Amino acid sequence: MSEQGNQPSVKAERSKKPNVRYDYKRMTIAVVIVIAVLIILGVWIHHVVRPSVFPSGSTINGIRVENLTAKQAEKKVVSKWQSKSLKVMDKGQQVAVFNHSEFTYNISKEVENALHPGFSKAMSRTFHKDQRQIKIAMNPDMSNSSFETTFNNMSIVKNDSYTTKTKNAYVSMKNRKFKIVKEVYGDNLDKAKLKKAIAKAIADGKSSFTYNKKDYYAKPKYTSKSKKVLARQAFCKRHLGVKITYKGLNTSYTLTPKEIETMLKFSGDKKTVKASAVKSFVKGTLSSKLSTVGAVRKLKSAGGGTYTVAGGNYGYNISKSKMEKLVMSDLKNDKDVTHDAIYTKNISASKLKSGSDIGNSYVEVNISTQTVYCVIKGKKVLSTPVVTGNVAENHATPYGVFVLNYKATNVNLKGQNADGSDYSSHVSYWMPFNGGIGLHDATWRSSFGGSIYQTNGSHGCVNMPSGVAASLYSHVYAGMPVIVHA
Repeated sequence: MSEQGNQPSVKAERSKKPNVRYDYKRMTIAVVIVIAVLIILGVWIHHVVRPSVFPSGSTINGIRVENLTAKQAEKKVVSKWQSKSLKVMDKGQQVAVFNHSEFTYNISKEVENALHPGFSKAMSRTFHKDQRQIKIAMNPDMSNSSFETTFNNMSIVKNDSYTTKTKNAYVSMKNRKFKIVKEVYGDNLDKAKLKKAIAKAIADGKSSFTYNKKDYYAKPKYTSKSKKVLARQAFCKRHLGVKITYKGLNTSYTLTPKEIETMLKFSGDKKTVKASAVKSFVKGTLSSKLSTVGAVRKLKSAGGGTYTVAGGNYGYNISKSKMEKLVMSDLKNDKDVTHDAIYTKNISASKLKSGSDIGNSYVEVNISTQTVYCVIKGKKVLSTPVVTGNVAENHATPYGVFVLNYKATNVNLKGQNADGSDYSSHVSYWMPFNGGIGLHDATWRSSFGGSIYQTNGSHGCVNMPSGVAASLYSHVYAGMPVIVHA
């Protein structure tokens, strides 16, 4: 075969070249079609999916809004809604009328969403006219004063009465058993629930609301089976059941679970003691329970019988700083414990044994019998009639247990009489126990005891015969208790 016979003809090659003019024409037509489709689609989306006005036949809550913008529709709906009113009926009687015009309705967002509901809903509304009947929530602003006034003046609210009040279940803190006290279902009115129901009736556009009290009985938020109540019980048993007791003079005090809780802070399982709360507890509760200054005391009289006395400046105060440290430590340790209270001054063994901070050496002033006794180491060493403060002139000697401040001889006592004139009285034996009030001799008196003190008593001091005052002076000492009682 010759080389010339293997070569293709030039004519054959030319016949296979594409028709460029034909392909360009087809491409141009395709582009025009695509652009036309996009334009049509854009117009459709603009008018159907993102319209500027509501389509024909559109209503919102039964109010026609076709061809209205969102703002126009909102204004019309609100205006129509505010023309309505709601009557509240109780047993066939009208008890209130709520005019919708008293409320504002913030429905801008809801109307905007109704106009532009999204692609699928817009498509549905295009082909189904019934989808253009739109419902939106017309929730009124219930915070205005007009609503509150009308609501509270309704007889069903104003004159509401009940036999049993609804109560939540709770964990009892009375003791360390932490029992759950069951909930109580009462018949008292749940005002919040009734308000909500009336608000819904207004939002729904109803013209009448029928009240049935049983539907609005308050119900407990927490029952004995509620997780929160059960969790509270578990918490109390775990953290508040510790028994911490402090023994004072003839008394003791055990911290209550509630007090323990106020002094603790929890973050998860981590417990910390609140120093400020401990300080407040010691200064207040613990001090009042364990300190004996001014405390009520029941004592035996050296003259026979018993008496009760309170007040005065004698006694023992707890050391607040030391007790704070002790309480902090006990709360951190979380164990049952009993400690002796720490006082600012030591209590003698004899006083601890007797159970009284008075001890067995003291001066007793009995106002009723106008008698002074002196007891030293449990023995009565002196008894004498006296004259105390003038009751008629409001100079009565104050009751209480006081500290004998000091003793001195040859002192001039100065002051004012009832008429405003000054006086100066010399005494040989001066034993003050309550500011300017003290025991002393009164040489200007010829008699003592009886009812002299009622109208001719002292300015508050305890007047004594001179010889007895000297004897008392020999027995007493600074810091000794002086008890003044009725």
